[in-house]
Order: sequence, then C-alpha cells, then structure tokens
Amino acid sequence: MSNNPLRRPATSPSDNLAGRLAMTIGRALDPTLAYALLRNGVAGKLLQTIGLKRIITLPLVTRVGLNTDFFGAGLLDKPGNMLLTMNAITALRHIWWANAECSSEFPVSAGAFVSGFNSLYTVINSLVFVYRVSRGKTNPLASNWMQYLGFLAVVVGNVGEIVIESSRRAFKNDKRNAGKVYDQGAWGVVRHPNYAFYTLHRVGTALATGSILNATLTFLFQNGIFALSSIPDFSNHMASKYKEQWAAYTKRVPYVLIPYVY
Repeated sequence: MSNNPLRRPATSPSDNLAGRLAMTIGRALDPTLAYALLRNGVAGKLLQTIGLKRIITLPLVTRVGLNTDFFGAGLLDKPGNMLLTMNAITALRHIWWANAECSSEFPVSAGAFVSGFNSLYTVINSLVFVYRVSRGKTNPLASNWMQYLGFLAVVVGNVGEIVIESSRRAFKNDKRNAGKVYDQGAWGVVRHPNYAFYTLHRVGTALATGSILNATLTFLFQNGIFALSSIPDFSNHMASKYKEQWAAYTKRVPYVLIPYVY
C-alpha cells in the first residue's frame, strides 16, 4: 500500500470530514482572494512593493483614460470578470470533488495543502495579469483570443474531469468489476486523462492573464510535478495492487498524458 494518504481508502464515512471541510473552506475563500487581488487593487500594490513602476492599482481604467469600470457589466468582453469566473469555476469543481467524489483518506493537511497550492496560482495569475495591463500589453476593457481560448480551456478541463471521474467511479462501484483496472473511454487513450484535463484548465487560466509565457511555464511546471511525483507514485501503487493486469494495461495504453506524444 502506498504511503500517499490520497491512495488509502477511508476507514469510515467520518474520516474525511475534517479534510473535506478544510478543502471546502479554503477553495470557497479563493474567489474572494482573486477579487481582492484584482478588483481591490491588492495585486497592483504588491507589484509596487517589490519595486515595479507604473503599476495600476485602482481604478484600473486610469491608465487607458477611460471611464468604463474594468469589472463593469459583461463577461466575455471583460477579461477581469473572465478571470474571476474561471477562478470560481475551478473552486466549485474542487469543492464538488472533495464532497461528492473523494472516497480515499483526505486529512486536514491534504485539504489545506491543495487549497494553499491553488491560492498560490491565483496570486501568480493575478500579478501577471495586472502587470500585463499596466504595461499596455493587455487591454483591460476588451478580451482577446487568449482570454477566449483560456476560458474555453477552463470549461472543457473542469467538465472533462467531472465526466471521466464519474465514469470511473461508476465502474468501480459495480461489484462485477472488483479487481479490474478501468480502461474505458478516455482511460483507454491515456493512462492519466484526469491529469491532462487538470493541466488544460490550469493552463487556460494562465493564458487568460494575457501572457503566453505564463501559460507555457504553468504547463511545464504542472507536467513536471506529474512526471516526477504524481505519476510515478500512482504507477507504483497500481503495479503493486493489480500486478500483471497493470503491466498489460500500460502496454495497451502506452501514452501517459498526451496521445502520440507522451
């Protein structure tokens, strides 16, 4: 059995309560953090604190000399609103996972870590976005292809995660499938489609900041974590649990995250 607590089944229905609560509270607070960073000018003030000049705090429209509220009515025409919406979508997805999908041990430490890790992403993306706007690289009042593509990636990534996890859970809940490796649907194309969809919505939010560099670094960092830690840990767990069946599955499905690439 793996030492990773996310691989150990809960021993009673109440085992995960504290961890789920920590995850729920932490992720529910994240949209508030994003709002403070963007709408209340905290991100701009942080950038000024580290010595950057010509950084917008409030109001964000001052630099472009417009009278329109940066977060005025609208979604697809307001990149600030789009970022906040993407943040809320992902937060709701994680809250759903913790309370409706998680069946393994999930201690408070795990809930706090996941929430903190996601909040760090929120801070970084907010800082990048405000920096780009302040330098005139991103129009604060009109979304462009990066925001639209990023928003689509966030929706597809989160919905994709829900769909494939639901199908796997239904397979596992069927007693006729006890002891079998799930290899249907997306799991028959790559071994870790959940990680692939996770990366998709993570990169989508980074792209919506208006920075291709931010999106690229997010992609490399996230996949680096998967390749160096998450995937080896999961593979060792599955090899120990399913033995020859897992070996056969890895031969049948050679791609880890991206079909025909990796």
